[in-house]
Amino acid sequence: MSRISLAKFSSRLLLFMMVNLKAATTEPSPVITFPPNSAHKWILPNGVTIIVQEDRSAPVASVQAWCATGSVDEDQHLGAGLSHILEHMLFKGTKTRGKNEIAQKIQDVGGYINAYTSFDRTVFWIDVPKDGVVTALDILADAMMNSTLPPEEYQKEQEVIGGPAAFCNGLSGTPLPVPGDRSDRNL
Repeated sequence: MSRISLAKFSSRLLLFMMVNLKAATTEPSPVITFPPNSAHKWILPNGVTIIVQEDRSAPVASVQAWCATGSVDEDQHLGAGLSHILEHMLFKGTKTRGKNEIAQKIQDVGGYINAYTSFDRTVFWIDVPKDGVVTALDILADAMMNSTLPPEEYQKEQEVIGGPAAFCNGLSGTPLPVPGDRSDRNL
């Protein structure tokens, strides 16, 4: 860069900084306000906590079950993916509903069903139009209480979950941490 263009650049940069500094010091920051917390919380005799947060800004609802357990709670099987495979298995059938029936009923009401596992939690959720809340609650409660964990589905899910385990096994010898023994024999 030549001296002339460097001088032009420096003077323009200085002018830009002065204008922005002036604007930053003369205008107050906007105040951010949050609506009051309208969540309702109940703790049932069995220890289950229910939280209801009403929000009528859109005609949809999300029904969720948050379980305070995740991969970190797998003790001697840490890294085996047991929490993750259980997450995948929960919606594979109940005492009253077959595997395909669960997903079909949610789709019939225009909903979406999913789940995820983290280190300290496993979360199951069903998002539905507001008219599907009763169906979503019924299916989520049924899956949480009456899941059959079909053995034939376990084998399929073991292959799905084996993908992440194989990936983690490939990390050995690298500087990336590998949590626990991620070998497929633990799945």
